[in-house]
Amino acid sequence: MNVSQTDIHNIITDGVEYNMIKQQLLMPTGWYCVAFSKDVKEGQIISDILCKKEIIVYRSNGQAVVASAYCPHLGAHLGHGGKINGDGEVVCPFHGFRFNNNGHCVETGYCTKPAKNTQLSVYPTHETNGLILAFYDHSGSKPSWSCPEIDVQGLSKLQTDSFEVNAHIQDLAENSCDLGHFQWVHSYNNASAVHTPIVDGPTMKGRYRFERVNILRFGPASIVLDIKVDLYGLGYNFVDYSIEQFGLYGKIFLMFTPLNEHKTRIRLGLHINRQINYAGIHPLLAWLPEPIAFKLMKVLIFKSLKEDLQSDFAIWDHKMYLPKPKVAKGDGPIYLYRRFAYQFYQDLGS
Repeated sequence: MNVSQTDIHNIITDGVEYNMIKQQLLMPTGWYCVAFSKDVKEGQIISDILCKKEIIVYRSNGQAVVASAYCPHLGAHLGHGGKINGDGEVVCPFHGFRFNNNGHCVETGYCTKPAKNTQLSVYPTHETNGLILAFYDHSGSKPSWSCPEIDVQGLSKLQTDSFEVNAHIQDLAENSCDLGHFQWVHSYNNASAVHTPIVDGPTMKGRYRFERVNILRFGPASIVLDIKVDLYGLGYNFVDYSIEQFGLYGKIFLMFTPLNEHKTRIRLGLHINRQINYAGIHPLLAWLPEPIAFKLMKVLIFKSLKEDLQSDFAIWDHKMYLPKPKVAKGDGPIYLYRRFAYQFYQDLGS
């Protein structure tokens, strides 16, 4: 069964029963994080999944490469026993076929010429801010847009973690626009959009303000949190946050990578600033040597951030996608987000 343009529009926005066609729903176009830069060492091959496709991630003379995982010769998985030779080529463990960073087989294991079109599929790749991003498009089209490099000068070293959740990427990215859930799931109060999110092609940018229980569990009982959320497609989410009363601000990378229709990998990254108002958080912090106070803050903030994220997991694990939800006043710009999301399924009708 083919998925028509009308079907997809209805799935995302108007009301066709999602589960009737769920198995046929292809993966949205976009840039997806397939690894943290620090995890892909020279000479190492990482195996993963991107949009239902087995992939490998490696470095060829320092350059990050993302390619299909199976050797086109006889189907060996290059991530299990494959090696990177001195020329930055992937060597198949089965018959020694060698592939360059463009995916072309340069030689068989018998030093003979390979059959025509013996090559790996190589994904457009961009490495920035400690993230290795690969571009996926169902039709194989090249990217017409990119993700920016974020200025993190003067901030802490990137802290990272990753999780796997039982949810379609559509639900995860929608969370940032669902203001109502922040009260009930995250114990935020007075959640509001500072302005209506702005959609510009593949980007959607919003600014929000919340009051919440102090995430650090000491000092003032409540805090005001300002965040700016920039979505680039459905997979790349960048959050600029600040807690003015603490002199605390930082940058969060929230990367969603679809494994299939039912599972998404989340990669989380955090930077924080060094010039923190420690006395405003708790007088005892101001007495600590700055390096110790800063290290403590990094640990506490990242721990709280992960707990905040994980509080959504139980909901995602058991919810279903409603294509025509009964949206109420106070929910936030959910329908605006869904209209934004629709564009990334445009090529799925053929």
